[in-house]
Amino acid sequence: ERRNVGFPFSHPFLPMGAAALLVLWLVGSWVGVVGATSDQVNVFVGTSGEGYGTAGLNPGAQVPLGVVRVGPDTCKLLDVALPWHTGGYHFSDSHIRCFAHTHMVGAGVRDNSNLAFMPTNKEIVKALVTNHGYRSTFQHNSEVARPGYYAVTLDEPGTRVELTAGFFTAFHRYSFPVTAPARVVIDLGYSLPAGTVKDASVAVNVTEGEISGWLINHGDLSGRFGGVKLFFSARFHVPQSPSSTTPFNLFGVFNDGNVMVLGQSTTGPRVGAFVGFPPSVESTIVVEARVGMSLVSIEKARENRGTIDPKSFDEVVQEADTRWNSVLELVDVEGGSSEDRTAFFSFLYNVFMSPSNLTEPAGRVFLGFDKTVHEANGWNFLSDMSLWDTHRTAAPLQGLLTPHIQRDVVKSLIAMKDQGGDLPRWPFWYGYTGCMLGTHADIVLVDAFLKGERDFDADALFDSMKLQATTSRPHGRGHVEEYMQQGYVSADSTRKGTSETLEYAQDDGALALMAEALGRVDDAAAFRKRALNYRNVWDPSEKFFCPRQRDGTFACPKYKDDLIGIFKSTDFVEGDAWQWRWYVPHDPEGLVSLFGGPDVFVRELETFFEKSLAFSRYSPSQPILLGRK
Repeated sequence: ERRNVGFPFSHPFLPMGAAALLVLWLVGSWVGVVGATSDQVNVFVGTSGEGYGTAGLNPGAQVPLGVVRVGPDTCKLLDVALPWHTGGYHFSDSHIRCFAHTHMVGAGVRDNSNLAFMPTNKEIVKALVTNHGYRSTFQHNSEVARPGYYAVTLDEPGTRVELTAGFFTAFHRYSFPVTAPARVVIDLGYSLPAGTVKDASVAVNVTEGEISGWLINHGDLSGRFGGVKLFFSARFHVPQSPSSTTPFNLFGVFNDGNVMVLGQSTTGPRVGAFVGFPPSVESTIVVEARVGMSLVSIEKARENRGTIDPKSFDEVVQEADTRWNSVLELVDVEGGSSEDRTAFFSFLYNVFMSPSNLTEPAGRVFLGFDKTVHEANGWNFLSDMSLWDTHRTAAPLQGLLTPHIQRDVVKSLIAMKDQGGDLPRWPFWYGYTGCMLGTHADIVLVDAFLKGERDFDADALFDSMKLQATTSRPHGRGHVEEYMQQGYVSADSTRKGTSETLEYAQDDGALALMAEALGRVDDAAAFRKRALNYRNVWDPSEKFFCPRQRDGTFACPKYKDDLIGIFKSTDFVEGDAWQWRWYVPHDPEGLVSLFGGPDVFVRELETFFEKSLAFSRYSPSQPILLGRK
């Protein structure tokens, strides 16, 4: 009932994409008798593909909404990593560069993949610690992965690597063969090719068996607000060795390729450390590394690490598994094949890989958008929200299954506004990125409000959303003055004008709903009218949304008669005229009427599907992305 409050169109406004509808269908039409377990998830789903046809996921270990996503970063022969390695891993690769502790989730940008650990049996020389000389080949048949756990055997040195994670922690377990030296390289200068570590510092505490430090990473997104500073503390342990002695029989640091054996600290953008371990009379040399991370300080990283210090590797694995099952078991299903259920629960797993819970376990504090430390009492500060994508499916689904997460999203977005001045377009770590278009925090917030979330000052929040929708703001809508004056963003102003117009109309529809629910009659009427602005970029002669000049003339792209793929389209954002032709999610009946009725609409939609299928067969590297819009 809340979804249908007062919107002038008969169809509910709130976005319900394919994934959310699938879940509702499963929940609503199948009697739940089969509880989900992590064994039903294939974490390798989304680790392949090309260009925008890849999901950019990493099969490494994490807990639901965990900050630490520790897993393999891979490459091809000659250390080549293709541009769509946004998650650090690609199933087609032959080499593992390292095991990094942070990874992007499904985004088409290259960021994170920092704090690299890599076991090796090689001599610690310049060639090893530069250009990923420590990388190793691997075989997929040696990989074992499930939610919260990842394992693989490195061909060289034949080491078994096992990983698990907590929110701000990682646990490594390496089993080295006794026939070769057991060493680990920690590379603070490592990042994805598009990223740069601007500065870093590392220190070795031989007595404590600890390596600690910090790094500042500038990636595709983090570089837009000055980079992200990550602090860490890693403590090594060799179970076979007496606990009273240092686990190291070799240690040192390196800086820009200069290896300093017995060195204990160094600072610079390309620094790291290395440690070695004594031989064992056992069949393998087992080395454990417990890692804590923080956005606040090294000491806070140590405190976060303390949450797993007393625990065994297997205990942390079990805790991660329990956390994942608590999420996956929210949905019970019956019927379908085992492959169907694996696909379903794998997608459900993907939904809860993000956003990231930046509330640190030690002290329940977080680093805010004002770069100061805050306490989160009774809630969690969440970030890393690709709102341009997630407002359609992931956010509404999380709201239905986990209202407490939706509540935390609301509180987090409002906190970002209070700390930084605006609602974010794509919040990442503790900064604004300004990535993509629209102000879709509006939709996420209105969705929560209409579903009953009221633990905030709704009128004050609406005023903030209205401000971003009506004035030029640092993190608001581009070309908003022209949009308000003409009812659309012209192609003279930006090639994104048509896409911006369609996105803004959807956001305006959300604001109309909230204004009416608050009894703000004038605001509701104004935003209802603006929600129809999508009609202003519809060329009735072509029956397409098309770029429109300031003088009112249309400039429909010539390629509209066929599909060309997003890589060649310059008139729209990550799509072409065919894909954006259907993007009026807040008023589908109005869109159908533009086509001339349901019969014409269905015929044109079927044509799109047929063209998409034919194009995908002809040019599989340039996907049509049916589901993206």
